[in-house]
Amino acid sequence: MFLPRPKASSNKSSAVAVAAVTVAVTVAVAVAEGGDFQIGVSAVDVTTGKMILGQLADNASRSKLTTFLAAINPVEVVVPKGGGSEEDASVTEDTRAMLRRALPGAKLTELIPGDQFWAGGRALEEASGYFEGGALPETLRELRDKGAAIALSAL
Repeated sequence: MFLPRPKASSNKSSAVAVAAVTVAVTVAVAVAEGGDFQIGVSAVDVTTGKMILGQLADNASRSKLTTFLAAINPVEVVVPKGGGSEEDASVTEDTRAMLRRALPGAKLTELIPGDQFWAGGRALEEASGYFEGGALPETLRELRDKGAAIALSAL
């Protein structure tokens, strides 16, 4: 479970424990029928180590992504640097503008694609090194087997 950031409060004596949530977002441009966008997301609660990883079909307004982000209210969003590309998972300028509007207080961190922000196959390869004998958890195996490369890019 991810907890939202606390709202500003006039009660200075109350102590609130809040999870810091970082979200990585990648977008593939118009890959689904009807012009939908495939969006990979991962959310990490850095205080507990719990993680959400998935891929969703969204519309040009990014309404599903907006709803997801509103639910977890992240403190940071990590995206690949640069504009949208048909070949790679990337984040278009429209999506960046949506992120800024939806999360005005969140830090937007841009990483260099291929070097700091990896495509699905490389992300999976790097992640496998963290598991004993390289044995991936069931969720990662399922995403790999389903061909959910955009979700794995958000890893």
